[in-house]
Amino acid sequence: AYYDSIRTTSGSTGYTTGFGGTSGATPIVNGLGGNMIEMFTDGLFGYAKTSAKTSTERSKVLPHFSTTKALLVATAAQVPYNSSGVSVGANRYQQGFGFPNMRRAYDERNRMLVIDELDVLRASQSRTYYVLAKGGRFVAAMQYPDPPGTSSSAIHRINSVDLTVKSSSGVIYRGNNGLIAGAYSTPGGGVNDRDTEETVILNAMPAGVTTVTVSCSAVRRDGHVETT
Repeated sequence: AYYDSIRTTSGSTGYTTGFGGTSGATPIVNGLGGNMIEMFTDGLFGYAKTSAKTSTERSKVLPHFSTTKALLVATAAQVPYNSSGVSVGANRYQQGFGFPNMRRAYDERNRMLVIDELDVLRASQSRTYYVLAKGGRFVAAMQYPDPPGTSSSAIHRINSVDLTVKSSSGVIYRGNNGLIAGAYSTPGGGVNDRDTEETVILNAMPAGVTTVTVSCSAVRRDGHVETT
């Protein structure tokens, strides 16, 4: 979120336009994340609205943290993109996947397919989802929880889960391919074995049946806490 020039109260009666740092950015995103969770439990994303009153009851119907993160990423608004991250705009390292956008999440709620950890994959398994793209902007976001890595290893990733999108015209996009160099995904690319968050962002997806495949290339340690 905003890192500098945040307008807020200061002291008992004062006001400042110069608050900043992670002390401002973190609680802003935290609050918007809370909004997203509330929208989920209010039944906006295809899951039943909860009538739970206590925190214990609500904890049983909350979305997984991975789902909340994927929702925030999929509906985020990117700021003007500049691969160098200087002067006008920001690069991927500076803005992440963009600023949380509650209006977009609400407006597009009936066009979303939200999978709240319903499918649990083992090594070499995959799941494919068929969605009808209407043309224009298209985003697929996949997030999975990974056990803590070993600090002494060359790669601090335990498991590997991958995202692949295939347009109705047969063009293949792999998770995060091209998103460091620019605001939108580029075709092709190799398998991503580093990121637990993989996203495909397109501003001109052709209309038609689009396939979204999540594949599990490696399970070295169970990352699904509900597994018996």
